[in-house]
Amino acid sequence: MKKNLAWILTAFMVSILFACGGGGGSSSNDSGPSSGGSNSSGPGVNSYITGRVIDDKGTGLAGAKVEMMDSHGVTFWSATTDVGGNFTDGGCLTMNNPITGTIIAAKAGFSPNALIFSISPGEHHPPVEVVLKTGGSGGAEIGRIRFSGTVKLSDGKSAEGISVSVNRLTEEGSFIDVFFTRTDASGNFADDGTIVLGKVMEFTISIFAGNQYYSKAMNLTASPGGTYNLGIITLAVIP
Repeated sequence: MKKNLAWILTAFMVSILFACGGGGGSSSNDSGPSSGGSNSSGPGVNSYITGRVIDDKGTGLAGAKVEMMDSHGVTFWSATTDVGGNFTDGGCLTMNNPITGTIIAAKAGFSPNALIFSISPGEHHPPVEVVLKTGGSGGAEIGRIRFSGTVKLSDGKSAEGISVSVNRLTEEGSFIDVFFTRTDASGNFADDGTIVLGKVMEFTISIFAGNQYYSKAMNLTASPGGTYNLGIITLAVIP
């Protein structure tokens, strides 16, 4: 199934802070350049966040995946905890304005968990703890949602190549396209986890098959790590 993925994060990256890798386990800047960046014009000021991922008995969890996300739910920094469950951004979080984001932690065999943080330029944020409860089914993935569905045409014609787009309303009141694909030969479509969330978000999924058929739009309330089957979506012929 052909996907136009290159631009998925592009629209989100305007006015987003970036961070370079730090200590406390391996780290990376998956959604931005390898060097530090800022959330405004100017050189930016380094800020620091450290923390620990623990189980519900207080034991540090080595090898847990940690991601920091901005207010749009886009990852700008990630790391893996060390043997004691510790992580740090290494002081590579640069900004010019205070920001609020989400730290999500996950490890196989535990339920992922998240906490909201706020930090100002130059601040050494107090250490945070993210508690993961045992026995969860969330696996080791963080925040990635998956959805799928099948498009059918009411006149029985092939539903191959129908447009499926996903967008959401930002806090500023504008719509952002976050995903696009087309149906396969059987009318099926899916997203295999390209959208990463740090909190519950509302999306609109629009199906368009050309001028001969009514288009259809549906709302989806998605939680980090959720999987959603939208079922069969039938587009009626325009009389």
